[in-house]
Amino acid sequence: MAQRRPKVNLPALSRAEALDGRRDGSGQFGALDLWQEALRAFRRRTATRWHRTAIYRRRLPADAPPPSNVSLPIFRPPSARKRDEFRRGLWAFPGGRISIEGSPFGVTPPNACWAESLHSLDWLTHFARTDEPDAESDARSLVEQWLDLVDFETPHAFAPHVLGRRLMVLFAMRDELISRHRDEFAQRLLASMAMQTKVLRDTIGYATTGESQITATLGLTMGELWLGHHDGVARCLERLATLLPTQFSPDGSHVSRSPRALLEGLSDLLMLRAWLRQVGRDVPKPMQDVIDRGMSMLRFYRLGDGRLVAMNGAGEEEALWVQSVLANDDTTGRPFGFAPHARYQRLARGRVVLIADTGTSPALPYAGRAHAGCLAFELSVGRHRLVVNCGGTRDLGADWQLAVRTTAAHSTLTLDQVSSARWLESGLDYRLFGPALCDGPKHVESRRYESDDGVWLDTSHDGYVRQFGLEHHRRLFVDAAGIDIRGEDRLMPPLGHSGQAGSSSVPFAIRFHLHPDVRLSLSQDGTRAFALLTKNEGWQFRIS
Repeated sequence: MAQRRPKVNLPALSRAEALDGRRDGSGQFGALDLWQEALRAFRRRTATRWHRTAIYRRRLPADAPPPSNVSLPIFRPPSARKRDEFRRGLWAFPGGRISIEGSPFGVTPPNACWAESLHSLDWLTHFARTDEPDAESDARSLVEQWLDLVDFETPHAFAPHVLGRRLMVLFAMRDELISRHRDEFAQRLLASMAMQTKVLRDTIGYATTGESQITATLGLTMGELWLGHHDGVARCLERLATLLPTQFSPDGSHVSRSPRALLEGLSDLLMLRAWLRQVGRDVPKPMQDVIDRGMSMLRFYRLGDGRLVAMNGAGEEEALWVQSVLANDDTTGRPFGFAPHARYQRLARGRVVLIADTGTSPALPYAGRAHAGCLAFELSVGRHRLVVNCGGTRDLGADWQLAVRTTAAHSTLTLDQVSSARWLESGLDYRLFGPALCDGPKHVESRRYESDDGVWLDTSHDGYVRQFGLEHHRRLFVDAAGIDIRGEDRLMPPLGHSGQAGSSSVPFAIRFHLHPDVRLSLSQDGTRAFALLTKNEGWQFRIS
């Protein structure tokens, strides 16, 4: 590989609520958009104070409805390792990893992200669908702790998207928590779920723009289906039909450009589709269309081992999770070569799959997972990963989460150890969206040429022009048999640019991160490296 220098009724969606994934390359919204989002956050805080009053609590349902009669799928496989960590008091969520003695619901959370993950109960599914004898009783014990210790005074526990996720988990774990145990705990949990559905119905209009809106709407839809509120179901499905096109692109991708966001979104939509089909309701066409297109895109994101490409918030993810989602694909379409909205390229020849990031930053509400990895790629040979990125981490705390989003954590070129994009650090937009990616490449070009010899990919981005006056150009080639892979990196001043920086005065590094399973040895002259995938297969890297 060659390198060169180179209130009961749901509120109608407002403009701010339905902000779509449009992007101008900078991921920035106008001042009006930001202030509308700030107004929604203010209304959310006002609603939280209202919920703490005795007047509001007297309006909440107290009776326990009968349990649902539907069986919902859980697509993410349970992890024995995670169950063991929870039992030992190690609670690792997005936002950090902490050790706790006693109940996790009785401690002060380290940050809002960790608290939201805890109170969503999304992690509880690791105790579901397993033959382990104590898993079911442990799950019930943890939910009982939540019922005992959490109320409207608990920060973040009743945010709309947290409510939505928690309801989805509780419905999916009906058998483990309720159906096999018609006891006092089950009645108490059912009464709480009815109360939570009512709260979510009252607050869904204040959900944060982005993925949170979909999560809250899906949870409320399931709650209304369970309670038999037909008008409420119709309103939720109408709301969902409005939201889906703003968050899923025509090529099937999620507007965040995150493969994991697509995997999570499809898992949630398939759960709702299963409920609708079991009760004899039609699946809305906008929802089915998103599922169909998303399945093809999910296949696009897979490398040869069946896992996802580790880009923009995604790690490799569990192959069984991906497979269980794809098992519900009614189209069985083949992966395509270019995702025009997500802006990824996929070069697949022989046993080789190469996926390259050739896109700009998403809009701010969707940029919380985005990485500064423009023009980075991952490469697999058969079922083995060879060249990779560091990928997303969800459980190692804010410092690590930022570190793996830098350009240096990707298989691409870095100038002067500076990333090609930056993150929000202060201001109103930071308070609303956190460390979202911003100020990245505004113009990213990619041209693909295919012939009998193979496929060429010419790409470039301007993420370094403002600071260094240089564009990064990368050219990749995979031959028809998938046995010859070539690459070239160049640094060039853009046409008409008056900057004085040049490739001779700016230090650079070109990184190819190798998968931990790859064994590497260098030639004596330092011009070649041998990467062993197995004891019978290896690849030679050559520098010129």
